[in-house]
Amino acid sequence: MEKLIVKNFGAIRNVEVQLKDLTVFIGETGTGKSTLAKLVSIFRSTDFWEGDIRHIEFFKIKLAYYQIANFLEPGTIIEYQSEMGFYFIYNQGEVRQDFYDKILKIIQKFSHIKEDNFEDNIIEVKIELVRSTFKEVIYLPAERGVVSFLSEKYAALERDKLIVKRGRCRLFCQSY
Repeated sequence: MEKLIVKNFGAIRNVEVQLKDLTVFIGETGTGKSTLAKLVSIFRSTDFWEGDIRHIEFFKIKLAYYQIANFLEPGTIIEYQSEMGFYFIYNQGEVRQDFYDKILKIIQKFSHIKEDNFEDNIIEVKIELVRSTFKEVIYLPAERGVVSFLSEKYAALERDKLIVKRGRCRLFCQSY
């Protein structure tokens, strides 16, 4: 299950989102929809996971690229977990990344590699896992023009597959 948890970041006080292949945020102005979409764009991109995510400055550069670095507060918590098991936490000024069992099991298959090449091979395995898990992502702000387009296309969506979450922003998810 892919999910994003955000607390005390910009307009967002506390939200947990289960992400699908296609996730659409719909809600009132100023509730954090664009902020969530930008965070999803950061975490779903290969260059984030191939970068130096162990250091806070790298994360701040990614936030600055999307013009949301100034949303960080002393109580900010941002957690992301991919379906494959990549895990990232920003907690009040510190960053941590980890991998869950799925990834560790894959890496353990390579434990027979000689120790002098082990680290290089693990890095290659991690890069391959990142590239197979994440794709290049482009954040496109919806703006008002998309609303009319979506309203016309909404009838084509299967309502029984639509998930509605209520809170500070309403979230509609359709999995394809």
